[in-house]
Amino acid sequence: SKSSVQSAKESCFALTNCRCPSGTTIGQTDSPTQRKLNVTVLIEGAPCDMEIDTGSALSIVSWSTIKRLVPRVSKRQLDSHRVHLRDYQGNDIPVVGVGWFRITFKDFSGLLRLVVVE
Repeated sequence: SKSSVQSAKESCFALTNCRCPSGTTIGQTDSPTQRKLNVTVLIEGAPCDMEIDTGSALSIVSWSTIKRLVPRVSKRQLDSHRVHLRDYQGNDIPVVGVGWFRITFKDFSGLLRLVVVE
């Protein structure tokens, strides 16, 4: 039903893997005209709202979002990772693993490597 599709939508975020000196800010803008660009993609057939980050080398999704969208997936099915992520305040972001998931957007359908974080 339409309401179940709507409730299945999740916010997914893309971040970049970088190690910057303390106090360095990447991608911040003070312009009120700069708007976030969001698109709805299908991850394994389930709708997910994703924010486009053209400067990011990685596509990131939370473990809780992946479990909601792809209930059959388990943490042990994800590949180990060598990714060290930090947020804008310098806090570590725990990485669960990486996996390949079928993504559909408009006329495109293919596998995308997603970094899964706690």
